Amino acid sequence: MAVAQRLKHSIVRKYLDDVKWLKKRLTFRDVEPKVEKLTMMLEAILNDANSDFFALQEIRDLLKNIKATLIEEHQSLFLDDVQNLINKVYLFGLHFASLDIRQDSRVIERVFQDIVKANGIDIEKNGLIPYYCRIYY
Repeated sequence: MAVAQRLKHSIVRKYLDDVKWLKKRLTFRDVEPKVEKLTMMLEAILNDANSDFFALQEIRDLLKNIKATLIEEHQSLFLDDVQNLINKVYLFGLHFASLDIRQDSRVIERVFQDIVKANGIDIEKNGLIPYYCRIYY
């Protein structure tokens, strides 16, 4: 159980790094409080072992809200960066596992592509292949 908790903390820390990067750029008056709330939610997950689905759904909703605000009010500035974080949260949620890349990379790539397609995300449109689904040697 301790290993699962450490892996969960690892993925949340990665999300938190992305949000902190976004926080430096999304300084719009109507977006900044939402990004701050997202930061606090992720930090709360790190501190509370019982935070799970409800927190994840709130994170997804808040990210969608930030995306909508950027589209409607700010000419879609930094939209790609927010969409990348949304994709990560939808793909991985609060689940994280280590992967032995010595395995056949074609199988690993196929699995990632299947996961992405099963979640209804357009691989080509969102540019996931270069960033998440391709194993480089």
